[in-house]
Amino acid sequence: MMIAANVMFAFNDVWLRRIADDIGIIQTIWGRSVLFLAIMLLTMRRADWTAALTTHKPHLQIIRGSFPVIGAVLMIAAMGLIPVADATAMFFLSPLLASLLAMPLLRERMSVDRWLALALGLAGMLVIVQPGSSAFQLGHVWALLCAGVIAFYQIFTAFVTRHANAKTTLFFMAATASIVTSCMVPFVWHTPGVESWLQLLGTSLVYAVGHGMYIVAHGRAETTRLAPFVYTQLFGTVAAGWLFYSQVPQPYTALGAAFIVLGGCIVLLRRRR
Repeated sequence: MMIAANVMFAFNDVWLRRIADDIGIIQTIWGRSVLFLAIMLLTMRRADWTAALTTHKPHLQIIRGSFPVIGAVLMIAAMGLIPVADATAMFFLSPLLASLLAMPLLRERMSVDRWLALALGLAGMLVIVQPGSSAFQLGHVWALLCAGVIAFYQIFTAFVTRHANAKTTLFFMAATASIVTSCMVPFVWHTPGVESWLQLLGTSLVYAVGHGMYIVAHGRAETTRLAPFVYTQLFGTVAAGWLFYSQVPQPYTALGAAFIVLGGCIVLLRRRR
């Protein structure tokens, strides 16, 4: 479920970048958020409303719901300046940061195999980005900030899934994102065409399903156990970059991906044993 969610996120991010080329970043995120909320409202039943209205520590849900908005703005901005594969590679710092944060905040333990897997993932990211070279741009900074935001998002996901089900968590995220972006969108409004609305609806559906899988996965496994699987988003990003922008990965991207896959395999084999 974690792998499927991350592949969906990859397609969703690149798809949003394409829509933002036409109507702007803020309005794109607003459209997805509002349609995402509409999807949630149509699927919620009486028991879901009861659970949402009586949820434990709703302020944590609201704080968590703000992180995807900030992360989406940063990632879309990054993809407008650097190749989508590079932006995603910088995003891969998020599981490393989340695993480090999980030790003091979630009291989770880091085993040697998890450290090794995360180190390999980080090494693969460095091979792809090549820091210190002329290829390093402002877009990499935005993507790095996005990684920090998403790391906190992962930690807060672990907090809220202890006391709330997936649908309640999705509802709070959709509502928070809709309210935040609705306060911003009047200042940048451009009337979307029919095609833009249809594309926003498509991204909203992908977004909802992906986050549902993501939340359920965190409810069934530790954050540090799931963290390395975020690297599978690279493959979705490569496919989406080729589909939307005809971007073909460079050889060093493949080399970096090999390190990332190796880290994931170590976790899988260690878990089976």
